[in-house]
Amino acid sequence: MEKLELGKLSQDELRELAGRIALQLEGSTESPDNELLHSAISSYLAGIGVSAPPVVAVRKGRDAKALREGASAVSSFVAEHVTKRRVETIATYRVLVRMLARHLRNNGIPVSYRTLVRSAANVVAIADCAYPGYREAGLLGRILRTVA
Repeated sequence: MEKLELGKLSQDELRELAGRIALQLEGSTESPDNELLHSAISSYLAGIGVSAPPVVAVRKGRDAKALREGASAVSSFVAEHVTKRRVETIATYRVLVRMLARHLRNNGIPVSYRTLVRSAANVVAIADCAYPGYREAGLLGRILRTVA
């Protein structure tokens, strides 16, 4: 287990850690797909200077259903196009979140945690818009691995 120095963590990182601890203490059956999508979205938002809610707040909030549906869609998409290696899967989730964000911006929709989570369920259609014809030709996996 990795040791952390709490004094070196930011407020957002401390909130995320508290959420993860709370989930562990509750004995949560939270899906790893939900966690991967939440982590990828949080990482993207942190990169643009926006904080994401802790996973515990999302799990209990009004975006819980959207997170489950989005995570399921993204997980199926990744399983279809990328190998099962964890590093590749994580990188692909991050690429897909960037693709979702670009799609939202191109359509004049503000990029936020909620809009990213809700658009994740449409990942197949959005990937087809970003790379038309590649999925049908079986080439989308190669593109995603190259970009990731």
